[in-house]
Amino acid sequence: MSVREKLEIPSPPPDWIVTASETTILLYNSAESEYRRIKNLISCSGILSTRDQKINLSAVSRAAGRDKSLLSSRRQPELVAWISERNLELQMLLAKKSSPKQKKISSNKLRAENTELRAKHTQAITEGLRTFVQEILDSDLLHDRDKLAADNIRLRRENQKLREVIDNLRALCESQSKERGKLSRGKFRTALELVPSTPKD
Repeated sequence: MSVREKLEIPSPPPDWIVTASETTILLYNSAESEYRRIKNLISCSGILSTRDQKINLSAVSRAAGRDKSLLSSRRQPELVAWISERNLELQMLLAKKSSPKQKKISSNKLRAENTELRAKHTQAITEGLRTFVQEILDSDLLHDRDKLAADNIRLRRENQKLREVIDNLRALCESQSKERGKLSRGKFRTALELVPSTPKD
């Protein structure tokens, strides 16, 4: 326990205790004594059982020699509120006592840790960007490869269709040429037959 805690002056009683009844005063004195007891335990060890971490209304009533039904929010609203405030103080004191003390770090060590964290952060960003760009490139290359393959298949099919059309047109032209040749020869023969023969002297 520190010198300050040893020399700590008890807080004055609340104003409402001046006009309180004898029962209320007894209960208050019991609660205040319990508060100081728990506070002293926290200051000395900081490790308490759950039962000793706050002011218990039943324990206060029992220590004051009164029935526990007398210490309720309906019958003793101001005292119950005061006990709740003291319990909150005890919880804060216990949390402060239980928290580990941090060692003071030198400024040089802080700067070194800061530099290391910045370097790791920059490295993480660089690796993340590199991975992101590579994924984009891989995705585009795969997309372009698939697109080119599809276009190649499509062009081959169209080329095959064009070849078939050209072959059909060529065959048609040859057929029509033959027909025109036959018709021309037939007309020529007919014309020759129609030409009158010259009578001989």
